[in-house]
Amino acid sequence: MEKNILVFDGDSLAYAADGTLLAKAAQFTEDSVHVTVSQDDAVLSQSRSQSQSRSQSQSRSQSDSHSQYTPTTISTERREKELYDALVMGVRDYARKTGFEKILEPISGGIDSSLGLAVCVDALGPENVIAFNLPSAVNTETTKSIAKVLAANFGVEYRTIPVQSIYDEILDTYEKHYDDIDSETAKENVYARVRGLLMMLVANDSPADESAMLVSNGNETEMALGYVTLYGDMDGGLDILGDLSKMEVYDVARYVNERHGEELIPAETFEIEPSAELAADQVDPFDYSTVAPLVDDLLENRMDPAELVAQFETEELDSERYRDRQGRSVYDRYTIEAFEETVYDTYNRLTRSTFKRVQAPPIIAVSSRAFGTDFREPIINKWDGRPLDWDEVG
Repeated sequence: MEKNILVFDGDSLAYAADGTLLAKAAQFTEDSVHVTVSQDDAVLSQSRSQSQSRSQSQSRSQSDSHSQYTPTTISTERREKELYDALVMGVRDYARKTGFEKILEPISGGIDSSLGLAVCVDALGPENVIAFNLPSAVNTETTKSIAKVLAANFGVEYRTIPVQSIYDEILDTYEKHYDDIDSETAKENVYARVRGLLMMLVANDSPADESAMLVSNGNETEMALGYVTLYGDMDGGLDILGDLSKMEVYDVARYVNERHGEELIPAETFEIEPSAELAADQVDPFDYSTVAPLVDDLLENRMDPAELVAQFETEELDSERYRDRQGRSVYDRYTIEAFEETVYDTYNRLTRSTFKRVQAPPIIAVSSRAFGTDFREPIINKWDGRPLDWDEVG
């Protein structure tokens, strides 16, 4: 079952028989372009009306001579602009069609929720977005400060709900009535689940005439690796960034500042190390500049792990896609052994975390092969990605 938000980008084109482009409709907005041509492809008239400016709809006529007609040209849109416009349209359209008036956006001070907030504000307006910071004892002053500045920059209502006392009470109750907790991961995930519970309470308690939808900000790379918490940061009615890789999140977030002509997303957000902040001094355990393109190659480009390892050996990998934020090539940072280990670890995480993705909210699909649409995967897949020995299999 497909459960994702498919964004129809518009951008329709009208061509003459000889391949001359006659007209081009707008992207990511309702647009109607009418072109009338004669039998010899001469443009007799052309008119358009866009939903955003129907009162200013214009029409123009050309002479019957095709030679006097100035062909329309295709302007190549910047990829980051297209991705951002698609996300904004996806959120706006989904909220309108499902009847939600407001968006609840948890912001941590990290890059993902910063971009998520920007998308929501441009989709519904700052008056319809409420940002929440839910700090614990392990959240840094840096990220808490970024979250506050971010909300102010985008002009949204900002609320803070501390979670440490609830976290402590849950752990104390568990250990009193059940057992000691040995797993640090289990403890860390309680933070995420407390936040999810509180945010869903806010959503459920919203006035009937101002129904609010909680959104989540897990990106494609995190979703692929299973680096998300079920019933925690995955909670919500829509995952905004689920089809953007971690590196695309950085790129599109930079575009947001360029688009608005000011530093709405603070520079510090781009500089801090990615972290779930579920433990003191925690940083994400991945080299995203390598893992993110690996996920893209496995998911969208349908490559298998052995093929990727072979391309590394022959230096056929696209070094620009696999370059880190300091400009270093993957070949400068990895031995063949280290790269092979990373490839198979990424593949195994991808297959093992399917059970999480099937319980995730819908995402806005902006790639050629997104989770939940064109990428079909079994919940249980025990193949580790390594070439099979058919003698042993048989």
